[in-house]
Amino acid sequence: MDLSPICSSAFKAGPPSEQAQVVSEQINRVLRESKVLDLKDLCIEEGKAVWSLWLDVVCVSYDGNIYDAALTSVMAALANSKPCFSLVCLTFINDTTNGVT
Repeated sequence: MDLSPICSSAFKAGPPSEQAQVVSEQINRVLRESKVLDLKDLCIEEGKAVWSLWLDVVCVSYDGNIYDAALTSVMAALANSKPCFSLVCLTFINDTTNGVT
């Protein structure tokens, strides 16, 4: 997660801020624990080779909920990647309306 001065004057250039690290870890945890990505899809040849998955999320405008925006971006990137991964759909709950969005 990159929160640079380009997205907000609240951030400084340099190593990732604490907030960027927290958002990165939360997204990592969601991907691992929700099983939204089947790790078998990363297997090229069993016992020999697997894909290594790296995701770079860059914030261009810090105006709203960075976590939801970053997670939505990650899910869209995974759904459109090559090789195409089969993803389990996540359901988001909107706290303001108590409805599913």
